[in-house]
Amino acid sequence: MNDKAKAWDIIGKDFWKSGRKTAKPSNKHIRKFSEGIFSTSYVCIVGASTKNLIEHLLAKNCNVFVYDFSEKMCMDLRKEIDDKKCKIELKDITKPKLLNLNKFDYVLNDRLINRFNIEETISYLNSCNKILKKGGIVRSSIKIGLYPMDEILLKNAKSRGLEKHFFNSKTSTINYEASAPVLKECVQKHGNISKEKLINWYLNRREEKRFSITDFDNLVNSSFPDGSLKIIEKLLIDKSSDTYLYTLKKRK
Repeated sequence: MNDKAKAWDIIGKDFWKSGRKTAKPSNKHIRKFSEGIFSTSYVCIVGASTKNLIEHLLAKNCNVFVYDFSEKMCMDLRKEIDDKKCKIELKDITKPKLLNLNKFDYVLNDRLINRFNIEETISYLNSCNKILKKGGIVRSSIKIGLYPMDEILLKNAKSRGLEKHFFNSKTSTINYEASAPVLKECVQKHGNISKEKLINWYLNRREEKRFSITDFDNLVNSSFPDGSLKIIEKLLIDKSSDTYLYTLKKRK
């Protein structure tokens, strides 16, 4: 299982119960995620933390599958959602070879890519291509640039000459595990989640890539030079956080 599973086992249902409201997709975002999805659609939602998106699609009577690599996340979601149409599975989307041959009309995730490093993102895209039906759609929201937490960490670290220990400016990759000397004093409030839990959550998230728009465009194009999976829409859905919703389509 993905070595980041420990981080999400720590946070569990606190993410949607006690965390910041802004960490979840808004009603507007949910409507955009679910455009064109009908009761006959087979939908894979990657990330058990997006509980409200899952519930929205279940209310539409879709055939919903949830993939998450955190056992705690899966267990907590099963306790919250009692619906026979929702199959919650412990699966690592960054390991395409381990996925079964379920074929979906849609694969959805909200800012999941911001939790991955570059290699995990490439594996995620390959997994989407594998589990989608021909003509199927991927919708992924991505926050462009650094998170406020990253900026606070880097500002603190630069004043002490420590930023190079955990931030690769060439690849815009942050390693939270290596940021321990400054993380503990910089961790920001996340709803009502305890500071101790937040610190452990961040430390175990390890490497995360921060994307520019051209980064993700180039990554998709280089991963699928034959156009078997390509970006067909790029929409700014949250100006305040610079979050874009990317829609990709699998070739028929």
